[in-house]
Amino acid sequence: MPGKFIEEVKKAILSAASDYDRERLSAPVALIWTDHNREWEPVVEKLVKDHGMPIATFGSYDPEEFKGPAIYIRCLISHNLNGGSFGAADVSPDSGVSDESGIPGFPKEGTPVIYLPGYSKDVLRNPENCPEELMQLFELQYRGIVWSQKNNRDWTIPAFIKNILDIEIIMDKETRQAAINAVGALCDEDVTLIKNKAPLNASYFNSLIHPDTIKQLLLWMNSPKEEKERMGPEQWRPFCSICKSEYEFDPEKDTPVTAAEKLGSLKNNWHNVWSRFSENPDAYPAIPNLLRNAQRPQLCFYDDTWPQINDNHEKKVKTELLRLPELNRIEGIKLIRTLEHNHKIRREWIWTKTGDSPYACTLKYLAKLAETVSDNRFSGTIREQAERYTNEYFTADDAILKAIREAGKDKECLRITSAAIAAISKSWFNSLAESFQNEWITNPPEISKSGYKPEKGTVYLFVDGLRFDLANELKEIISKDHPETDLDFSYAALPTLTSTAKPAVMPIAGELVAGREFTPLTKTEAEANITALRRIMEENGIQVLSDSQTGDTEGSAWTDCGNIDHEGHDKQIELPQIIPAELERISKRVKELINAGWSEIKIVTDHGWVFMPGEMDKTELLPALTEVKKSRCARLRPDAKTNLPTAKWHWDRNATVVFAPGITCFDSGKVYEHGGLSPQEVIIPEITVKGREKAKTGLVKITELTWRGLRLKGKTEGCEGLSADIRTQPGDENSSLIDSVREISDEKISLLVLDDSLEGSEAFLVLMDSDNTVCYQKKITIGEE
Repeated sequence: MPGKFIEEVKKAILSAASDYDRERLSAPVALIWTDHNREWEPVVEKLVKDHGMPIATFGSYDPEEFKGPAIYIRCLISHNLNGGSFGAADVSPDSGVSDESGIPGFPKEGTPVIYLPGYSKDVLRNPENCPEELMQLFELQYRGIVWSQKNNRDWTIPAFIKNILDIEIIMDKETRQAAINAVGALCDEDVTLIKNKAPLNASYFNSLIHPDTIKQLLLWMNSPKEEKERMGPEQWRPFCSICKSEYEFDPEKDTPVTAAEKLGSLKNNWHNVWSRFSENPDAYPAIPNLLRNAQRPQLCFYDDTWPQINDNHEKKVKTELLRLPELNRIEGIKLIRTLEHNHKIRREWIWTKTGDSPYACTLKYLAKLAETVSDNRFSGTIREQAERYTNEYFTADDAILKAIREAGKDKECLRITSAAIAAISKSWFNSLAESFQNEWITNPPEISKSGYKPEKGTVYLFVDGLRFDLANELKEIISKDHPETDLDFSYAALPTLTSTAKPAVMPIAGELVAGREFTPLTKTEAEANITALRRIMEENGIQVLSDSQTGDTEGSAWTDCGNIDHEGHDKQIELPQIIPAELERISKRVKELINAGWSEIKIVTDHGWVFMPGEMDKTELLPALTEVKKSRCARLRPDAKTNLPTAKWHWDRNATVVFAPGITCFDSGKVYEHGGLSPQEVIIPEITVKGREKAKTGLVKITELTWRGLRLKGKTEGCEGLSADIRTQPGDENSSLIDSVREISDEKISLLVLDDSLEGSEAFLVLMDSDNTVCYQKKITIGEE
């Protein structure tokens, strides 16, 4: 969850300083922060004074502030402030402070930050242009990092808001200047609140400099002593006068508790104060307890403004949920429905926002779970059971994840909710899985091992552990921007382990043969690990893309994204908390690939998983029966016999796999696991996302490209009306290296790269249609034919 603006600045700097290849590179010696217009100075001051962030600032010598000339900064970051330098004694490397002069030394941990107010990145391009006073710092850029935008320009306040915080901002001159003027006040604003004001304009930033009375009143209620001191006499007296005239109380004589009584009663103008408080209650964390301590009037017509009333309701729900393990499943479902009916109104109260209604929020999803598990249709063919799961029953899994996500913010609520889920659904899920297992063993469906030939213009996006309920949610997210998104399903290879099932969904599955344990071999009898699989794909003409690559859209490609399965094993009951971020990460990758010009993205996965709060029951399996054992499956010895469910290994029909029955495990203590034979694990989603049609498809042609210095000139055919750009990443408009995108006129291209230090660097010439969709891209070397 984003914090205050200044916290996000600090986070961005620390992230940039740690963003290097640890396997091939040494840690940067420093991060250089250039600021030609000095607009970051108020932020740097707050980072140093209020957040204790060590930043060496170039300027007049002031060791208490880590300020000084270049030679001082060199000594500071190298922990070499010897006696006599700037009148300082030797600096203690452990304490970070000199032992005699008291001059602070720099902490040894982390990457030092060097702030250069009044200097832009341009002065560091070559020694000839570098001011003499900075020459001592010049070479640090080669052993360190210069914090700058993708276009190599200095970070500005508006650019940071737009590109790092991802908040829409009007980029006119008035707004840019207002943002710079207000940055001191902006530092203490919550990013969530800032985002709620988007698109940000000059009026918004000006309002931060001159806060309104309602905001000031809430700030005073939240922190009276500090706010009075901050306002000072000049602002305090008018504030008191306004409170007496508009809000019928006097801060000089009355207390914040008096104000809270009026706030909870919603008398007169206090309606407006309550509305403002309701917008972002987290900004005023002391006010809920003020309301709890206030005396509620006897003739008060509002319940939702008083947190103590909500607290009493929460206690009642908790007491009722604690009864669930003692009830049979039918009685438990009935109780959940009653509680939801009586308490759903409270989700509209402000106390949901403050995190004081975890049971009311959890009830929403417990009720959905209860609705699904009251249906007991388990029989049918595998196809019939799969369709029932993908159309209806997957909602039970979805409801569990969301219930735990809501409850997880409160440990006691999490424990009680987990027990409630197990009470009303564990036996249902066992029956669902057992029916699926019995039918599969009797009539197993055919799962191909021959692979497939990828179509040109298609990229396969693999997500490990993308269960069907998550895929359904992902489809809804992607469909907002790309309506031509379809969701289908197929069956995973058995057992549902990554080592078995991931190779099975790859185009080169036909290149693999039976192997040891649960991992197939290549035809050269090498283990089919990720390195081998990628090599085979490349040998078959399939591009293997890293996280940052978009590839050649005229071919076909494979790329991985997401970390769901790893997080599931690692976090167990805490998995639901990270699901939204994972789905957002995948959807952004899809958008990036579509913007790069791919015609189709196919999202595939290897397996799903079982998630059962309160832990899955354990089934005993004798070690002597197995060659290798996992939590939900095991490979039987050739002569072993068992009454447990069995099936053949996907890669070797002579090998038998035994499965834990229902949703039980061969290990204890598991909330998240896979490898078994259940609808959740075996029924895997396939999402197809259609890219927009490429403009002028088949007609785009570059007939000539020449460099004249840093200007690229070219001739085209069939490109009239398209736009041209030069980018470091073809799908990222923010990586542009020119001042602005140019429309192609008279079938001619003329683009100037602004930064001469980029000569010899690789980039992409991209052509876009009227929707800014890339329809052509070509790798180029700047300044070279």
